[in-house]
This record gives sequence, structure tokens and C-alpha cells, in this order.
Amino acid sequence: ALNAMPGVMRDQIENTIATTAISGNSDLADYASAHANMVELARKGKLKDSTINRFVVNGEYTNVIAALALLSGSPVEIIQRLIDCDNVDGLVVACKASRLDWSTARGILKHRPDHPPISAEELENARKTFETFSLSAAQRTVRF
Repeated sequence: ALNAMPGVMRDQIENTIATTAISGNSDLADYASAHANMVELARKGKLKDSTINRFVVNGEYTNVIAALALLSGSPVEIIQRLIDCDNVDGLVVACKASRLDWSTARGILKHRPDHPPISAEELENARKTFETFSLSAAQRTVRF
């Protein structure tokens, strides 16, 4: 699916993820407790879209990041940087890789901390990217 995308979009997604992967170190101690909570929720079968939506609505982005990292199989620092990045394509792919539905992914995109609201055009492009990627392609992309 990534290869079928227009070259510019494909390059942006790959560059966002690659740049994120090699950026500086982050303090992962903040996420240790959140990660443990996400593991426990997943073990109980309660780490679902509704749970992540609740985290988004409550502004609990440490929990959102820990949940996306666990569900996508990506390191926390990758997801944290994708949330912080101005380009949302990598975050969209991470949401898809996490098996989220579009409404949850849209909520994450619209309510990222320290970011202005996403434009309608950007949101529509993000939806198209989300729908274009297969689950397996998204998982391979965020793990690369």
C-alpha cells in the first residue's frame, strides 16, 4: 500500500517515521507507569477505541502514547515524536497499525497537545491515508 501511494506522500510518511526513529533521546520514565497500565488494560481486554477516546477527551496523552505504542508494537519514543510532529501522516499510519477506527484516529489528530487545530483539508487527506493503508502495511511501516 505504501508503494502504491503517490511518491510525495510515501516519502513524507517514510521520512517522518525514519526521522522520528533517529531523533534524540527522550525521558521514558514518564511512560513506565502508563505502559504498565496499558498492558493491564490489554490483558483484561479493555484497551479499546472507547478507552483511547476517553484518554483523548481527558487530555491524557501520556496514556494515548503508551496505548498506541503497545497496540502498534512501536517504541514509545516513536509514537511520542509522531504526536509532536507537524506532519500527521506518520501518526495516521500508527493509528491504523494500532487497529483503531477512524473516529478514534480523528480524535487523536484533532486534539494533539501544543498543536493548532488540524484543517479540514489535512483531516480529509489523513482519512484517505488511513483508509488506503492495510493493517499489515501500516504495521510494517511503523515497525521499520
